[in-house]
Amino acid sequence: MSIRLRTALPLLVAATIAFGCSDNHSDVQHPSNDATLSDLRLTGITLTSAFDPAVTNYVATVGALRSKTTVTATPADNGATVEINGVQSDPNVPAQEIVLNFGVNTLLVSVAAEDGTTTANYTVEVTRADIGSLEQTAYIKASNTESGDGFGGAVAIFRTTLALAAVNEGSEATGIDGNQDSNTKIISGAVYVFGQDAAGTWTQQAYIKASNTDGRDGFGEDVALFGDTLIVGAPGEDSPATGINGDQFSNASLSSGAAYVFDRDSNGAWSQTAYIKASNANSGDLFGYSVALYDNVLIVGAPGDDRVSGLFGSAYVFVRDDNGNWSEHSILRPSTPGTSVRFGHAVALHGDTLVVGDSSRFDSGPAYVFTRDQSGDWSEEAQLTAVNGESSDLFGSTVAIYEDRIGIGAEEEQSTATGVNGDESDNSGAQVGAAYVFSRDSSGNWNQNAYMKAATSFPGARFGVGLDIGRDMLAVGALRGNFGRGAVTVFTQAESGEWSLSRTITASNDESSDSFSIPAIGLDNIAIGAPGESSGATGVDGNQTDNSESASGAVYILN
Repeated sequence: MSIRLRTALPLLVAATIAFGCSDNHSDVQHPSNDATLSDLRLTGITLTSAFDPAVTNYVATVGALRSKTTVTATPADNGATVEINGVQSDPNVPAQEIVLNFGVNTLLVSVAAEDGTTTANYTVEVTRADIGSLEQTAYIKASNTESGDGFGGAVAIFRTTLALAAVNEGSEATGIDGNQDSNTKIISGAVYVFGQDAAGTWTQQAYIKASNTDGRDGFGEDVALFGDTLIVGAPGEDSPATGINGDQFSNASLSSGAAYVFDRDSNGAWSQTAYIKASNANSGDLFGYSVALYDNVLIVGAPGDDRVSGLFGSAYVFVRDDNGNWSEHSILRPSTPGTSVRFGHAVALHGDTLVVGDSSRFDSGPAYVFTRDQSGDWSEEAQLTAVNGESSDLFGSTVAIYEDRIGIGAEEEQSTATGVNGDESDNSGAQVGAAYVFSRDSSGNWNQNAYMKAATSFPGARFGVGLDIGRDMLAVGALRGNFGRGAVTVFTQAESGEWSLSRTITASNDESSDSFSIPAIGLDNIAIGAPGESSGATGVDGNQTDNSESASGAVYILN
């Protein structure tokens, strides 16, 4: 992304400079007539030359994924006031977040001098590229590629950091950067952290294992990233411990599950900082099957919790205090539990809103929305169901949230409709799959906003097996969505609110059974996991055509 200076004279500048008179016989201080900026910055956009207060017209281009930027406009004189797109900035924090729509966005920064008369306008025309501009920029493999590892089965992205899980990896290593070459602990699982430098190059930063690695723990079943914190779920972990940092080394409670917290220090080094269990851990809870993280709030799904009592699943809320210590805050359960519900199969969190999905084959949802009040307490706000919901659709098997938008996958929905808002009543195809977008209005009510299908619908495609949502886009994965091969379909939302199918993305080495279907939308990149991909390559941009390691898995980066 770059900004260049226009050579033409600015058209939108209105500057009237009033010069005060000097009176050698008076000490009266006249209000300043300085209406210039001393600095103008846009997050994620690098100016091609240093900002010049005398130059008032700029042009910028950004990629398709950057839907927001923060404009920081600092006046040269402290007495001047600044408006950004008509909204006055706080003089103590001269920054404002601006939404970027697809196409040209004109940002107007108006400066009014202290004298109340002198003004100046600075403009930046930011052109946001469309989804068609996305190109594959990296092909990522594990550093210890092996058949069956399923690298890319869970993917998380936060700015320039990627966490990529291989839940079937079998090393007996523990902690950070241990011996990757041993395979004595089948399905113990591993997570690989990659970072992107200023030139856009991705490199592996860490190879992460649990502190109590054991076979079939499923470390990496789900992962979550926020800032310098990584959460890894291990629903097959067997310790009977409860709470935070208990005894990790007993295996007396099969598949009770655990979640692990890792933090990155100022030197870029990762370390495990917490080992988290449910306060009521029991065998079969599958605690850690799903995880979500936002700031200092962690959600852990346990779809097997309390099966005997008939509640069938829970979502646990943990909070981190100012000293970095985690504690269990609450346990969330559905207000109307049904039979065979797997509440907590999927969780997603944004700010004070949480969505919890299930994967029951015996009902058509709902997915549950919880909100947090000012005291930090959570309560159920809504139950979301599909307009065409039917049993066995698996509505809620995948969920994603961004601000007031929720995306929900139903990977076994049966309509063969295509595109947006097609025929929902058609049930002619088994396990075709669908995705739904719900939005919250100004009154706090949630409504189904769109019903999404792939450009071509196939029985067995399982459209919705992977899903992520951004401010104005939804990415939906299908195991067999591209004539039997994996694909990710990207939908975009116009300023009017209308959704449209914008693009179907396939892998550069597209083959059957690769399962190219697990998307994660970042600020400038979209990562897509393909846990069935079979190349024997390792690291970044290796040989994609080598199929010597069946289902070793791969991840693809586009921007």
